[in-house]
Amino acid sequence: MRDIEKEIIDFIDQEYNTKKYFLFGAKRTITLDTSIRDDLKLVFEDSEELLQEYFKRWNVDQAQFEILDYLNPQYLGSKEPDPHKPLTVGLLVESAKVGYWLYS
Repeated sequence: MRDIEKEIIDFIDQEYNTKKYFLFGAKRTITLDTSIRDDLKLVFEDSEELLQEYFKRWNVDQAQFEILDYLNPQYLGSKEPDPHKPLTVGLLVESAKVGYWLYS
């Protein structure tokens, strides 16, 4: 039986988890509570790439998913608060288990 949780955590850890201080230091530990935006600190394009690969690899119907609900193309120097919904590894795992985006 597939362990979707482990597969997704391993995928994110291997492909999108950088070292804590960019080129040095330990990598962050990826858990179900890891925030794609706040913990991984990916630029919008990398987050978008991660999500596209996720939807494809785990065959998750993305009809109910709107990336701008969760992520904002960042503008350098912007200090505005981010009102977006949290996007965690746990949300990805739960949606992959049922085959469609659970959260709208």
